[in-house]
Parts: sequence; C-alpha cells; structure tokens
Amino acid sequence: MAKDFISRGDLRLIPLAELRLSPLNSRQEIAAEEVEAMAESLAVAGLLQNLIGHLTPQGIEIVGGGTRLRALQRLAAEGWSRHADLIPIDPVPVKVTADLQEAVAWAGTENSARSALHPADEVRAYAA
Repeated sequence: MAKDFISRGDLRLIPLAELRLSPLNSRQEIAAEEVEAMAESLAVAGLLQNLIGHLTPQGIEIVGGGTRLRALQRLAAEGWSRHADLIPIDPVPVKVTADLQEAVAWAGTENSARSALHPADEVRAYAA
C-alpha cells in the first residue's frame, strides 16, 4: 500500500501501524515526559498538525513530527481509552514525499523553525 505514495508533497491518511521514525528525524531521543505531554494534548485537542513523511522501500518514515508519532503510538497502545470522548487518530494525516532531498529539507525546517515559548506566554498557556 505504501508504494502508492509517489507524488511530492501529498497529504495522505496512513494507518498508524505503517509509520516509523526516520533516521532523518532530528529528534531521535525524546524524554518520556515530552511524549506524555504530547499524548495528553492529542487526547484533549486532537492532532492539530500533520506528520511529515518520506517514502522509502521500507514504507513511510516520519521525518517531522516524531514526538507526535510517539504520542499517537502511546495512545494506540492504551486502546485510545485515555478520555471517554477520545476519537482514535488512525489513520494519520501525513504529508509524504518520495524525494530524499525534499525529506531532508522538511526535516531540517520542521525543527529549526521551532522556538520555545517565552516564559510569560507559557504561563498564560498553561493557565488557559
């Protein structure tokens, strides 16, 4: 099935079980607390940003959104039972490219464009 994803930049719905973390993903090591926080966020608000994937001979590898992928996998392992009204996020929206250079560029952009919240903004966000 994954071999159907050949056009550049297509947003596709892909079964969670078919997704794996790419070696291109900058965030290979994530603290368990970050994954847990993301899992809770996904359980409450859903997936607000799609994942970014690279089509390889082994399938779709996630180059951007590794924390989201791990959090989705955690929720799936729990049987999507964290909250009574939690709707399973499976299949997962993934922007897919077969082009390695594009995947490398996406992986770099996904992580370099992020910055931490100002502490005051973080306090306001948590209070809300």
